[in-house]
Amino acid sequence: NAYDWKSTKQYLGPREWSLSAKWTFRELNELPHHFERRLSSSYKAAEGYLFLFGQNEVVVALGRILVFIGGSLGALLFAFAAMNDAILLHVKIADWNLLWYAGVVGVVYSAGKAMLPTAEAQPRSSRNLFAEIDDALANVATYTHHYPDTWRGRGWDQSTYKAFSTMFKYKAQLFMMEVASVFLAPYILCVSLARCADPICEFVLATKADVPGAGEVCGYATFDFDRYSDEMWEGRTLGTKEAMCGTLTESILRTGNVEEATRQFPKPKMRHGKMEKSFFSFK
Repeated sequence: NAYDWKSTKQYLGPREWSLSAKWTFRELNELPHHFERRLSSSYKAAEGYLFLFGQNEVVVALGRILVFIGGSLGALLFAFAAMNDAILLHVKIADWNLLWYAGVVGVVYSAGKAMLPTAEAQPRSSRNLFAEIDDALANVATYTHHYPDTWRGRGWDQSTYKAFSTMFKYKAQLFMMEVASVFLAPYILCVSLARCADPICEFVLATKADVPGAGEVCGYATFDFDRYSDEMWEGRTLGTKEAMCGTLTESILRTGNVEEATRQFPKPKMRHGKMEKSFFSFK
C-alpha cells in the first residue's frame, strides 16, 4: 500500500529474482513448488546482502543537493505565504504562479530525501564489513544454491556486487525489460539467435539421453556422473580440460553416422558442479 511504499522507500518496487537467475538457481529434477519454496526464503537474505553496501555516494550527494535546493526554495515560498497567501496565487513566473512552483519544489525535496540513506544504514567506513558481507552472501547461497568460485571470499568486491545486482532487480526494472522484449524478441529470434542455431542443435544432440519408459531427456537429469560430471568443480582437476576434436557437426560429416559420432564425441560437462549439487539436494 501507500504507507509501505513511503516507509520502505522502495520507489521502484521490491526486488525480484530475474527469470535468468531463476533458471540458474533451479536444480535438475526440482519440482516447481519445491523451487518456489526454497527461493522464497532467499529474498530477505538477498536484501540484507545489498543493504550492507549502503547507497552510492554520487546518489547520496545528489540527494543532499536536491534536499538543500528544495528546502531552501520551500522555506522562501512558505515565508511568502505567511506574509500574504495571495502572493502564491497571483504572482506568476513564466505563466505559472508560485503555488505551482511550490508543488515542484515539494517533489524535488521528496526525491532528494529518498536518495539519502536511512537511519539504520551505516557508512562502510564505520566498521570492517568484509567478513560480514562475505557471510551475508554465503547466507544467500544457502537458499539459491548458487555460489560461483569467483564469489567465494569476494562478496565485498564491486564485480560481485554488480553480478549479484543483475540477478536481483527491482520489479520496475523487470517490467521495463518485459516491455522492451516485445520489440527486441523478434530481432533476437531472427538475427542473433539464428547464428546460434547450429551450436544449440549440437548441444541438444550431445546431451540428450534415451531413458526406457521416458524417452529422450536431458542427459544431466539422469545424474550420469561418468559422462557429465564436472571434474573441475571445487578445483579437483583445475586446469585439465578434455580435448575437443572439432565440433559435433564435423564429427558427423567425418564418420557419416550420427549415432556413432554422438557417442564418441566428448559430452559437454555441467559447469559449477550443477549436477553434483542437484544430486545432493535431490529427494
